[in-house]
Amino acid sequence: MPATQALATQLAQLQQRHSALCELASTAHTQSLLKAQPRLPVLHLQTPERTAAYRFCYDGVQLRVDTDAPQDGDAVIELSAEDWLGLSDDIESTPALIYGDRIHCQQGDAMTLMAWEPALRALYQGIPVYDPQSPDLRGADGELVAPDACFTLDDDPAVLRNALDTLGYLVVHDVFTSQELTRFREYASQLHKQAREGDKTSWWGKNSLGESVLCRVLIAGSIAELHDLYDDARIQRLKAAMPEGLKAANPDEQDGVTVIFKNPSMVAGLSDLPWHRDCGMGGHALMCPTVIISIYLYDATDEAGALRFLPGSHKASFGFADATDPNAPRGVRADAKAGSVTLHYGDVMHAAPEPQSKTGPFRQSILLAYQPDYQHHQGKRHYNDVLLDKSEDGQIPHLKAMVSGENKPGS
Repeated sequence: MPATQALATQLAQLQQRHSALCELASTAHTQSLLKAQPRLPVLHLQTPERTAAYRFCYDGVQLRVDTDAPQDGDAVIELSAEDWLGLSDDIESTPALIYGDRIHCQQGDAMTLMAWEPALRALYQGIPVYDPQSPDLRGADGELVAPDACFTLDDDPAVLRNALDTLGYLVVHDVFTSQELTRFREYASQLHKQAREGDKTSWWGKNSLGESVLCRVLIAGSIAELHDLYDDARIQRLKAAMPEGLKAANPDEQDGVTVIFKNPSMVAGLSDLPWHRDCGMGGHALMCPTVIISIYLYDATDEAGALRFLPGSHKASFGFADATDPNAPRGVRADAKAGSVTLHYGDVMHAAPEPQSKTGPFRQSILLAYQPDYQHHQGKRHYNDVLLDKSEDGQIPHLKAMVSGENKPGS
């Protein structure tokens, strides 16, 4: 299809969708989806040359979508018709557009678009905004599932499935032995020594001393025992708790087996992760449900920088927030021990706050992934690749730094 014809089709689709949304915005159903959403600053979205433009207003009670011109104080964001449709289809995401330098803030604060993401998902996809004060934690049997529940491999897979589907995460103790953990730690050390800034197979950040610090290695499948973890009988038993039809990632490929290295005193990079979802770089409608298995090499404590989850948030949508923000929810710590395993849905909100200790040991985990058989909607390899596309040294800037123009990849 010629580019001009494709653009005309995209603009027609935008107009059609938003004409309907202008009517739906004020309905009781839409209000119920936004029940937990606080007031938002006014957002004005437009395509280049304003061939399509809509203004979104929400005062904490009423949502309004109209074609009024932007006013002083509005955040005016320009994006392509294709990317706007991708947002409405839940295959694009605001962070991906920011990291990919695909939005242009004409007026106001670009982070306004981040603040609007849960409300836009409610409007476009019917996904309710998450309420951390009253999450729905009723299982399939109608009984409440404790958000701090822990399990073992001896538990019935149906029980594990119910907990995973209800909470969005699962903690399973005593999966790997101390002898295996000793080897896993040696492998992690080996991968750490081999990683180099800019190798495109690792993530880096900077600590308070200005030192470059390794945060993640994406090619841990290069080590035979880690490569073969997908075939381990214990992992296969845990797979029975997942939805049917999920496919193990290819351990021969990048991101097939990953190792996470938590570090103290980080001031830049993606180490102390904010509240986020693993499909936050796009592809939710294609790649979810994704399930991530984390194998813990050390105890997960606040001192070590444990993961925290918002229970039940995979059934809703929640906005960007730093885990250390006093106004952000605290969530539930994954009380994993060395040798424990956690499973979590990629779209459950989770965070990785800064370790409270300066001496360690800090959290190290081996990650495996199970996903539907899908293809990137733009034909690319992985949605997270946008984080490294423009980075020559492997340093992954924080989202706020991207918006402010500081520490952009390649800058």
